[in-house]
Amino acid sequence: MRKKKSQMLLMDKLVKSALDHHRKNDFVRAKQLYKEVLKADPKNIDANYLYGTIAHQEGEHKIAIRFIKKALSISPKFYHAHNNLGIIFKATNQLGRAIKSYKKALAIKPDFAEAHNNLGNALKEANRFDEAITCYKKAVSIKPDYADAYNNLGKIFNESNRLDEAISYLKKALEINPEYSDAHNTIARSYEKKNDVAMAISCYQRAVQINPRDNSYWANLAHALMKVEFTSCDEKACQLLIELLDRRANRPVFLAKPILNLLRCHVPFSEALKRFNTGEHIETKEQLITDLSDIPLFIRLMSVCPIPDIEVEHMLTRVRNILLDKEISQQNANNRWLSLYIALSMQCFINEYVFFETENEKQKIATLQERISNHLSIGDTISSATIAIFSSYRPLNNFSWSNSLLADNYTGDIRKIIKLQVEEGMEENALKSKIQSFSPITDNISISVKNQYEKNPYPRWIKTNLHQPAKIKTVLKGLCLHPDINKTEFSARPEILVAGCGTGQNALSVASRFLNSNVLAIDLSFNSLGYAIRKTRELGISNIQYMQGDILEVKNLNKRFDMIESSGVLHHMEDPLSGWKSLVGILKPGGLMKIGLYSETARQSVVEIRKIIAQKKLLPTTDRIQKFRKKLIESKTKESMNLIKTADFFSTSECRDLLFHIQEHRFRIPQIETVLKDLGLNFLGFEIMDDLSIQKFLQQYPEKNSRYSLPLWNAFELANPHTFRGMYQFWLQKR
Repeated sequence: MRKKKSQMLLMDKLVKSALDHHRKNDFVRAKQLYKEVLKADPKNIDANYLYGTIAHQEGEHKIAIRFIKKALSISPKFYHAHNNLGIIFKATNQLGRAIKSYKKALAIKPDFAEAHNNLGNALKEANRFDEAITCYKKAVSIKPDYADAYNNLGKIFNESNRLDEAISYLKKALEINPEYSDAHNTIARSYEKKNDVAMAISCYQRAVQINPRDNSYWANLAHALMKVEFTSCDEKACQLLIELLDRRANRPVFLAKPILNLLRCHVPFSEALKRFNTGEHIETKEQLITDLSDIPLFIRLMSVCPIPDIEVEHMLTRVRNILLDKEISQQNANNRWLSLYIALSMQCFINEYVFFETENEKQKIATLQERISNHLSIGDTISSATIAIFSSYRPLNNFSWSNSLLADNYTGDIRKIIKLQVEEGMEENALKSKIQSFSPITDNISISVKNQYEKNPYPRWIKTNLHQPAKIKTVLKGLCLHPDINKTEFSARPEILVAGCGTGQNALSVASRFLNSNVLAIDLSFNSLGYAIRKTRELGISNIQYMQGDILEVKNLNKRFDMIESSGVLHHMEDPLSGWKSLVGILKPGGLMKIGLYSETARQSVVEIRKIIAQKKLLPTTDRIQKFRKKLIESKTKESMNLIKTADFFSTSECRDLLFHIQEHRFRIPQIETVLKDLGLNFLGFEIMDDLSIQKFLQQYPEKNSRYSLPLWNAFELANPHTFRGMYQFWLQKR
């Protein structure tokens, strides 16, 4: 008897020691100790339960279920074990079993607030909102200081657009825990839906202050800022926008409009913009350039994305010309302007030299090129200003002497230009030689499209948006897709194909968006893929594989996918339906598909401009694109005014893709509806960034599930032809 008691004391001591290591996240040592206990006493309830808990924390769900079930077989009324089993079942998309486990825990302990809250989460995910609300309310009635349950009530009312109730519950969560970042984020979303943008921005800012690592908070803050019409410019707003440009949660071009809106309230910027756009001889041009050099937000924006604004483009074109004149006349560079020199060089490289050049400028830049070449040939060092000014007209990697700039004597900020225009191109060339192909390119249109993108990898970008990873169902719920999607059990480790990945932005967005995903990204162009691989490595993303090949031959991948995304690709094929069929053929039953197609209705301005290009037989060279853009801007026709509102107009490759692409199909919604029936695909909904369009649609068609009706969207688009100006972006499910 004494020996047995001694052994029990030893087991208790080992379990306690293991639990200490467990709480310190020393899982290796904790598991060793739990195993020692279980070896001596296989029926030790605590060791079975806690070992299962560690297995769940490490993602070993099957092992976790086995050990926790063993604990329950020993002690069937162990309500914590039933609750944890429910958590594991929910994590593995077994909602029915999760709900049963939570209910078992509550049958044993009806006042178990955490189990009520967890049951509410499972019911919400099963789209049983009323039952979920009842559970959350029960949880807070038992535990009045339960911030998580109040937050969950706020979330469910926010999703149901019962916004005042949402805000009320979220305020209670924040009274209990003022540092609750998710509650700040959710209450901000509710305020944003109520069009209280100022309050929303304040709450989003609090969320990112508390938890700056959550990309979704930064993305939401940026989205809210896009709606702001600034009436004044202050330092705090400028610093916030600079920080947003530096974050990995947004594509910088989405922030360009609010940034330029803010800068127009900044007197030195607005004065420079006005003076440079008058066409008059500017006596004070040097002071204006100095003023522009002293605006960090403007310098930062120029360095990360094409600036989609005609007035700013005209100003920068004139500034560039002035700087070139000074360089040619060998006037001493103004050191205060160096940040502007470098930013302008980066801007022109990013927009692929889309700014118009006069013949006089072309002659001067040829003279400057010869001077640089001669100096480098005798070992001279070129000034940072000279390199920056020259590279704002011509990419350095076009010249054999650019390798000379890799020497150690080029230091400081000028390295940004050398890295961007020389080193990165060399890296891409090395990477593309190692890219695997899964098919030869034999289709004539595919060959032509490939050649276009080999010349101009599309698009060139510096920064892109990365998401906060989430399970498929969580992402789809955030997109407000058809509720029938809740009936599908999705893989916890989805295999995803990005068909036509270009330079990698979509692939990176997908890979960061879906938790535990494995992404295969394919494209026709080796140069585009080289760019994509370099950027993927730069961002430290490891769950993407890139391959070269044609969508028409994807059967050669010998693989089936849980999800396929192909945005802005099918409409450039000779027969979009053939490409679409190829993709459907490798999609698993019940699998998801996101497609992006041009709208016939929304692209009428583009259609008219493309007719002119075809009639004049204009070739898509950089020089021709520059000249044609200038004529469009000067023409001020309805079609040209519509075009200059699009971001695609402001870089060479994107303008080529917009107006000069060798192959373009456009679609109408009834046509898409017919194709979906033929391909066995169910429409789940459009993914639309513009909240105002969605609100307007729902006001016009308030019936339940109206947003999943293609005929209603067709009627809406005919009345609002710019709704899908970018593309139709929509989600589908294979039957």
